[in-house]
Amino acid sequence: MKPIRIKINLSKLDKTAFFESRSGDKWLDLVAWPTKESRFGETHSLKQSYPAGDERAKGSPFVGSLTLPDAQPSSQAATLPSNQPIPFNQQPTEADDIPF
Repeated sequence: MKPIRIKINLSKLDKTAFFESRSGDKWLDLVAWPTKESRFGETHSLKQSYPAGDERAKGSPFVGSLTLPDAQPSSQAATLPSNQPIPFNQQPTEADDIPF
């Protein structure tokens, strides 16, 4: 079994949506949507997920991508090998302020 590759831009996360479990662990909900076209071979786009009816869900930004093994969006099937790594050139410019 091959791993699923996931990339998340931590700078774009809405930290007010993080929630805490009874044990004190910090959590974040994400949702993956199939990608129609991709420059780097990703198969899905990631967005932050909010509870039903939450106004923040309307403007939820793209926060990352995932690539399923041996799967590619149709636009990349003939040109990009499935084992090619996804370029990641965005580095956080500010100090990491995630509380965990």
